[in-house]
Amino acid sequence: MKNGNISAGRLRLFGGALKWAAYLIWLLVFGPIDRLNRHSGDLGAWLEIALGFVLGTLVWKAGHRYSMLAKKHSSPSADDLVAKDPRPPVIYLRSFLDDSVAAKEEPQWVDGASGGHPYPGPTEEEQLRNIMNQIGPFIAIGNPSEKLPELGAARAYISGDEWKDRVLAWMLQAKLVVLRAGTTEGFWWEAETVAKNVKPERIIFFLPLNVIQYQAFRRRAETFLPCHLPDYPRKKRSIGSIQGILFFESDWTAHFLEPRSIGSGWSVALKMTLEPVFKQLGVAWKKPWEVYFDTIKVVLILLGWAFLIGVLLYAVIKRFWS
Repeated sequence: MKNGNISAGRLRLFGGALKWAAYLIWLLVFGPIDRLNRHSGDLGAWLEIALGFVLGTLVWKAGHRYSMLAKKHSSPSADDLVAKDPRPPVIYLRSFLDDSVAAKEEPQWVDGASGGHPYPGPTEEEQLRNIMNQIGPFIAIGNPSEKLPELGAARAYISGDEWKDRVLAWMLQAKLVVLRAGTTEGFWWEAETVAKNVKPERIIFFLPLNVIQYQAFRRRAETFLPCHLPDYPRKKRSIGSIQGILFFESDWTAHFLEPRSIGSGWSVALKMTLEPVFKQLGVAWKKPWEVYFDTIKVVLILLGWAFLIGVLLYAVIKRFWS
């Protein structure tokens, strides 16, 4: 598969131009809004606002689509990434059927007068790549049927059964092997192969599974893993599609990591959850700066409520004691 850098540059430029055009359209919508403030029954102004909003939204979505295509065209191949980064790689193994789930864009929120509105953010796999690249180059086998790579792990495209030889070679040199639990026979071959060839502390399973699916996964996994897997937590949170993470100590002691709920989004929650994995691998782990920002926001909100309650108490005391 070839990624045309010139084509990517043109797509990026065109996508950016469309987004700026959308912003201009939305800006022009403020004209009719000003007329509405003076003449609430102006039907023409209402129509201009509605058409402007719809047109601006369609143009912005088209620009976003071209920007995404540009990013896919410029994505490095797995071989190029490994050649540039001498660290042992992080291998991402999953069923191709799950790519569509991990490729969904996570909504981000922009504060506004209306309380905030969502806009498309990075996909789950993009955010996973940003975290895993802190450990080593994040690489995967690409789906041969896709015309462009999904955003996230750098792909290598292998024909036929040669992918098994490539995956095994990667496993033997990997810093970490990340398996997204699935149900296909290809996934189970990867899981059994990694259990036989990779040290347990270099293996983690991402679990996009509910309690019933996890029970089925555990029954089969325990036929080749030399350990008993933990029970599914009764009370738990999720990170996007990920319901939990399995990681192992050097003696195959298994742990179920429950996602840590962080207000700043998917990547921050995942980075916080993976703290014991980083430390076990001997990789420097730093708390995301967004966590401090969240703490500051909570403190400011508490101070605001304390101030409001104090003012109300002062008013009540002054009224009854005066």
